[in-house]
Amino acid sequence: MMRLKAVVSMSIMLLALFALPGAQAAPASPQSIAVLIDFGNGQVSWADVPVTSGMNGWNATTNATEMLGLQLVPAFGTFVHSIGGFADAWPNETWNLWVWNNVSGSWEASMTGATGINAASVEAIAWSYAAYIDPNMFIGPHAPIATPDNRYPWQSYRHDSFNTGLQPSFATNNMTAKWSANLSNGAIDTQIVVGGGREYVVTGGIMDFANPSLDTNASLICLNASGDIQWTSEMGRGYQVASPLLYAGMLIAPCGNGVVYAFDAETGARVWTFDTGSRGFPGISSSPIAYRNHIVLAANNGKLYSLFENGTQDWNVSLGSGIYSSSPAAKNGTFYIGNEDGQLKAIFTNGTIAWSASLGSKVRGSPTLVTDGIVVSYLNYTGTSPTNGGVAKVAYNGTLMWRTVTGQTPGSATLTANGFVSVNYTAATMIGLGGGVAWTTAIGGDFSNGPPTAISGSIFILRNDGSGHLIALGAKTGAIYTQKVLAPVNYALGSPTISDGVLYATSDNGWVYAFNLNDVAPSPSTGFTISMHNLMASFETPVSTGNLFQYSWDFGDSASASGRTASHTYSAPGTYAVNLTISNPAGQTLRLAQSVTVHDFTAPRGLVALAGQGEVTLNWTAPSDNGGVSIVSYKIYRAVQGGEASLLATVLASNLTYVDTTGVAGTTYSYYVVAVNGQGAGPASAAQTATPQAAPVDNTVLYVGIVIVVLAILGAAAIFVMRGRKK
Repeated sequence: MMRLKAVVSMSIMLLALFALPGAQAAPASPQSIAVLIDFGNGQVSWADVPVTSGMNGWNATTNATEMLGLQLVPAFGTFVHSIGGFADAWPNETWNLWVWNNVSGSWEASMTGATGINAASVEAIAWSYAAYIDPNMFIGPHAPIATPDNRYPWQSYRHDSFNTGLQPSFATNNMTAKWSANLSNGAIDTQIVVGGGREYVVTGGIMDFANPSLDTNASLICLNASGDIQWTSEMGRGYQVASPLLYAGMLIAPCGNGVVYAFDAETGARVWTFDTGSRGFPGISSSPIAYRNHIVLAANNGKLYSLFENGTQDWNVSLGSGIYSSSPAAKNGTFYIGNEDGQLKAIFTNGTIAWSASLGSKVRGSPTLVTDGIVVSYLNYTGTSPTNGGVAKVAYNGTLMWRTVTGQTPGSATLTANGFVSVNYTAATMIGLGGGVAWTTAIGGDFSNGPPTAISGSIFILRNDGSGHLIALGAKTGAIYTQKVLAPVNYALGSPTISDGVLYATSDNGWVYAFNLNDVAPSPSTGFTISMHNLMASFETPVSTGNLFQYSWDFGDSASASGRTASHTYSAPGTYAVNLTISNPAGQTLRLAQSVTVHDFTAPRGLVALAGQGEVTLNWTAPSDNGGVSIVSYKIYRAVQGGEASLLATVLASNLTYVDTTGVAGTTYSYYVVAVNGQGAGPASAAQTATPQAAPVDNTVLYVGIVIVVLAILGAAAIFVMRGRKK
């Protein structure tokens, strides 16, 4: 059989090497070919490659990986050995080539190598990193779930088998309601999975709170893109907190009664069931993943199960006293999961335990796998009460790399470009890649929230504060930039799902909500205004409600700032080129430029204070620079020499003189003048002093009196002399 496999493999390689491009008919006006890179773990990347004359599938592949920034290592010339570090590992994962069939609307395994595909004749090709279903019988892998029309599925609880909670393919900065639907079968506390233009939702069944008990079974419901129900399939009864898995044309749905159900993704028909035997409340709270054609999940009885695709058990292993909420992650032939004993466990694909790392009282977070380690949240308890918890990073050999305390009941960590974000019922905390806290944002709430969901530049959280709220934070700063209150009022215990530009949220009263994530680019209308005061300039851009824009200012003198508003004081007057760059999380940018002329508003010049008898006359000249705005008035200030000045008078701009007649003679005063323009007061002039003189004494009355007296005396004397002569 191995000889047959080798012969077949070599035949395919030779066919690829000698295939002639252009063997297939080309459409009239091809524009581009879509190239899918499917990493086999739920993560995908797409590139739309412009088609050029004579381009084949291998040319499109090399162009696509360059556009995506992924390293392509070929094998045998035009086969793929590795893309983005995911290397061929036969008989496990290999890179497989697919061609999109427009007629059937499905992927078909390529019957030729990439050089034999005329890029102008097909809509899309795909490279998938997947294991053969039966390498001995040469039965190939499952086709990718992503399609040209529905490019970015959400296949499992935390998006992928690395449990990142990150949809890196789409960035948004605006959120608008698309539709909502009441599924009328109890709480929806699990995460929606999406693929092929359909949404799959697990409803928990209607609760009789008087007893309490469930009156109806849990159900798996399939919705179309408009929110219409396509089919409903019943499961058992039990508290539903585990999310389903979309895999191999099936929905794998764990139930609170400890049974795993598999349904046909197209019809909803039941395919098989597997009973873990785990009972309790609930029997299963861990969500499944797919790895190397196996379905792997954990039950609350503390066992990790590996199932074949037909629902039969491959193996199970006991990992401790219980597993609650922690869902497995897989990489390089090893599974990672937390348990109720406070341990992170590593298990090989044959069910053998590799190592254990003790982190706290309980590990209920789902491990997130990154290049150099495993990041997972943990809890500490005193008795039955949680005391604190946090996020830890463990190397792939089980060595603790760092541990960061964040508060009580932290949820699973979500990967972002800025680090790892974890939420509890009061706050969201961003932990940098090195373990330091980057920011903490209070979000409020009545009890714990589900893990956050991230896309490029944004973090989405369902929090509970009287009702469910969908909130969006900027990943860089943690600032809340929009929120939606889910109606009708009820709690929301799940996590958002993002697929193809639509965000899905659920609530405890059985509603599903869909929001369009609009990629709003900055527009020229988002300009900026400038206001000046002396050497200080203030800048402002209009508020764009609900949008997450970043603003970067260059003031033209080597100084810079960020934010919607900014101010800057220049060191010298002059004309400066101010540049504003506005960007959104998708990387779209708008650059705006304006020149600003900065004036140095100077003081009135040449103030002179002339003392007179009982007055002081002030004269001055207008400032040499009015600050770029017309002067409207002058303010005159006076102080007794050595004392505090107070406003004496205000005169119009046309007046450059003022006479002070209110001073006390013999008192020395200090004067200064301030010019006022349309933006405010400028600097004060140099002070001048003056002492008003006493007014001269008016002796006119005295002199008149003396004259009158003298005249009277002379008159009297004359009369006396005349009388003497008469005698």
